[in-house]
Amino acid sequence: MAAIRVLESTSPGADLSVQRVADEAGLVRTVIYRHFDGKPELVRAVQAHIVGELRGLLDAELRLDRSLQQILNATVSTYVTWADKNPNLYATIEREVGDGKPSELSGAVEHIAQRVLAMVRLGADMMEMEIRGVDYATLETVAYGMIGQIRGTVNYWIRTTPRQPSASDLSTILSRSLWFQMAGQAKDIGIELNPSTALRELFAAGNA
Repeated sequence: MAAIRVLESTSPGADLSVQRVADEAGLVRTVIYRHFDGKPELVRAVQAHIVGELRGLLDAELRLDRSLQQILNATVSTYVTWADKNPNLYATIEREVGDGKPSELSGAVEHIAQRVLAMVRLGADMMEMEIRGVDYATLETVAYGMIGQIRGTVNYWIRTTPRQPSASDLSTILSRSLWFQMAGQAKDIGIELNPSTALRELFAAGNA
């Protein structure tokens, strides 16, 4: 994708040049505008492409042979590592497009938060426990707060020079903090999340 190649060759946070995209694609600028109603629409399409690939990487970490904590660790590590290796693309999906709508990354945040909630609900279902409405609302608030914590931390970290701590160490720090928050909140409403039991074992126990 020509726009991706242009972004990867510029400094993080730089504005996407429609002329450079056209040059990279071997087209004249007017041809680009035949496909997009202005620059914001082009940028949103680029964001959607990048976020789609990132979501694919994150979804791949949801495996039945892993525990809830292992899935959380792997998901955070994938997100941080991807941002570390693709700072230009990360800066692009983080910024608002300018069309009055949330960035595509905001949609991805919704997706990740719902995955966190699904993991907690899975743990509750396997123990045949019902999550009351008020408790679910609390968990939902915590889940979105957790994802906001990841996003805010990575936003700051990705702009530091040199980046300290390392991507690996930051992933560990974030994962531990998030697990304590999720497991702690679940415990407050009577749900014990086992950090070592694989999802496959939970399914087996629930069907026994």
